[in-house]
Amino acid sequence: MTILFSIEQQRRTVQDIKRLKKLASRIAAMDHRIMEVFIHSDCPGNPYQTDQIQLVCHIADPEMNRDLLALDDLGRQWAMDLSEAARHIAATMGIRQNIAVTPFNFELYADGEYGDYYGTLFIKDGCEPILEWSDREWQRLNNGLLGAKEAEED
Repeated sequence: MTILFSIEQQRRTVQDIKRLKKLASRIAAMDHRIMEVFIHSDCPGNPYQTDQIQLVCHIADPEMNRDLLALDDLGRQWAMDLSEAARHIAATMGIRQNIAVTPFNFELYADGEYGDYYGTLFIKDGCEPILEWSDREWQRLNNGLLGAKEAEED
């Protein structure tokens, strides 16, 4: 039998995630439109073992969520302001990594921008994680299109 993590490593990992959840809640408090904050990565691992922690905010702003031009125009300054504020908060919490906060966009998600690994750190009551909702809606749309195509062929 191989032990993958010591009890101490597991305890530290739980504490690290708790700190990230607290940071995410503080970020969400900065803008009432934030519905969810999630962390993402291209590979599994402890986010504290990287130079930068990527946090994505699902914002109740359909323009930024669906339009890359609006995201570039409106979201860039929003992301810079929130990232700067988040870095200061993170430093007071003992988080040394650079914190990058960006708004969620459906087109970027469809292009694989948010990596294969993610975890919700904050979500408003009554909301569903945006990536799960998006995947389900995409599947529903595809099933509907396939059904319509099959009906045409009959």
